[in-house]
Amino acid sequence: MNNCTPEKLYESNLINAIDLELANFMGRFAVEDSPELRLAVALTSYMTSSNEESSLDLAACAGSTVGDFFKKELLFSQVRPPEKLLLAHLPELDCWREKINAAALETMVLYNGHRLYLRRWWNYEERVIQILNSRLEETDSEPDDALLDRYDLTGEQRAAAIMAMRGKLSIITGGPGTGKTTTFTSILAMLQQRSATPLRIVMAAPSGKAAQRMQEAFDSACSRLKIENLNLQPASTIHRLLGFSRGFRFSKYHRDNPIPADVAVIDECSMIPLALLYKLLEAIPPHAHIIMLGDPNQLEPVESGAAFNDICRAAKSNPQIRRRVAELIKSYRFATDSGIGKLSNIILNGKTEELGQLVDNPPENVNFMKITPTNRILNLKKVSGHFQYCLHAEKLSDAFAAFSKHRILSACNCGLLGCREINDLICAHLSPHPLYRGLPIMITVNDYNEMLFSGNIGMIWSDDDNEQLYAGFPDGTDGFRHVRLNMLPPWIPAYATTVHKAQGSEAEHIVLIMPANALPLLSRELFFTGVTRARKSIEIWYENVDQLMTATEHSQATHGGITEKLTVH
Repeated sequence: MNNCTPEKLYESNLINAIDLELANFMGRFAVEDSPELRLAVALTSYMTSSNEESSLDLAACAGSTVGDFFKKELLFSQVRPPEKLLLAHLPELDCWREKINAAALETMVLYNGHRLYLRRWWNYEERVIQILNSRLEETDSEPDDALLDRYDLTGEQRAAAIMAMRGKLSIITGGPGTGKTTTFTSILAMLQQRSATPLRIVMAAPSGKAAQRMQEAFDSACSRLKIENLNLQPASTIHRLLGFSRGFRFSKYHRDNPIPADVAVIDECSMIPLALLYKLLEAIPPHAHIIMLGDPNQLEPVESGAAFNDICRAAKSNPQIRRRVAELIKSYRFATDSGIGKLSNIILNGKTEELGQLVDNPPENVNFMKITPTNRILNLKKVSGHFQYCLHAEKLSDAFAAFSKHRILSACNCGLLGCREINDLICAHLSPHPLYRGLPIMITVNDYNEMLFSGNIGMIWSDDDNEQLYAGFPDGTDGFRHVRLNMLPPWIPAYATTVHKAQGSEAEHIVLIMPANALPLLSRELFFTGVTRARKSIEIWYENVDQLMTATEHSQATHGGITEKLTVH
């Protein structure tokens, strides 16, 4: 144990300064301090501060080596810590339990004898569970067959609509193209028909791109189903729905001042981190219907706590949760025998042998490109041709629409074929200037003053060649909001984005890049998410076919405390 202390972990750049400070702070206030306690606090803080998980599973790491615990971090570290530290063992579970219980810290919670929380994250999970449990009762009668027939609901979609009409909480899961939008749009229309007064309906998603896509899909469904006169606001980001204002870090809406809504539809729930989901559920009034949409097979949130995925897992063993969950399986976007449909099913089911056959004999609209040091630059220059039109389009809307048809996704940001290298190469190929008309950009930091959030995508533009450049961002009403360049928060070029950032969006044609240096990040969820962003065609770049096999075999899904707690409840 003496070889492994928070101080040594910090000196070796394995944990952050805040983790060390918190461990020492807790040690000073413990009834009985110990090195084991401080180490447990430091590692728990690291799990949350580094956006890994909302708690530390002591049983999973007890007795393991430091090198095993920080395996992923070491693969990206430029300086290797001392071997003596990496070979040091973490305490055994019984030892950790004894020291944590002896400390009697109110700011830490040890759940079920093995899952350690900082109190704030424990409270987030507990409150999410309380809100879910308060909405599990089935209160309303199901719609009659004539109403269901009016919207052509059959099979899984019909069952989902019946479930939604019978309670205040509905969780509808399914992959891309399984009809989640058609289903929830029909549910909204049926809820309105049953109500004597106009319902106030809000729609939201975690990112600006996801909210834009949600609105487009909803408008299309309304047109197809001939649904009119729904009283709803345009889809927005969750931050905007909660009323985060310029200059303020606290939201307008919360438990004591709830969102004025009778129905709340939340899309891409698998992307929502625990802390944000807590704030959202707290702000929705108790009488309102909540419809949660998402795909638990996609990537988990970038920030800590995959609450939606935990809830979906809990449904398998908790009958009360299960009756509020409807799963849509049949895909209307990809036929099972289509190229993208075949590939996505192979990845989802971890069938490496069939993937190998597909690489050798790709189906229609699927292409595999083996990348070498000699063809890397040449292929990137070819791809950059898709974006040439953006520089010469007459209207910003035309340029943005052309850019949105083609997307480059990479598994990582750094290194060869990471987003940074790809963006630098394409920018240099298209223009000698660092800023130019038609350059797509992505915001990287939330800015509540300008109401721009991480992941928002816009385009550098000028209405005339001689006019000053500005940044245009879709405003959700087929128009663009203009932002002066000196008012922009930090941004990066957006020709290439990570697969994580692409969740909630789609494009007609996708180039998915799986670099060798991203091997620690490759997973079934990342591969599946990247492939299913494509509507018409996908091209997958790889350096070694074993990388694709590893990604298909390896799942990075975490199992958080919510699953455990809901199973017990």
